[in-house]
This record gives sequence, structure tokens and C-alpha cells, in this order.
Amino acid sequence: NFCRMAPQKNISLLLDAFKLFHDDYPDYRLEIYGNTVEPKEIDYKKKMIEKINYLEKNCYFCEW
Repeated sequence: NFCRMAPQKNISLLLDAFKLFHDDYPDYRLEIYGNTVEPKEIDYKKKMIEKINYLEKNCYFCEW
């Protein structure tokens, strides 16, 4: 997934969906590419990173 790390992009929904998908297909991983520009977007990214702790070996945030 390529996007700006902002609440409007609803990355939380993507993570929830990937969790369900990953339960059936554990060999897949999710990579999310994007930048954060505004301070509120940085806070959002931190929250999303906390949310993926249960997928920490299969979900990655990558800056570009």
C-alpha cells in the first residue's frame, strides 16, 4: 500500500482486514509505504504502529 500516513486513508481498517487475511494466509506480509508531514499525521502513524504489535513480524511501515 502506498499512501500518505493520515487518518483519512483509514490504515486502521487495512490493518484489521490484514489481520483477518493473515489468519488464513500466514506466509503473506503487508508493507505500507508513505510519509508523514504534519505532526498530527506522525501521531496517527504512532497509533498505527502500536496497533500492529500483534502483526509485528508481518506488517511493515516504510518511509519513502
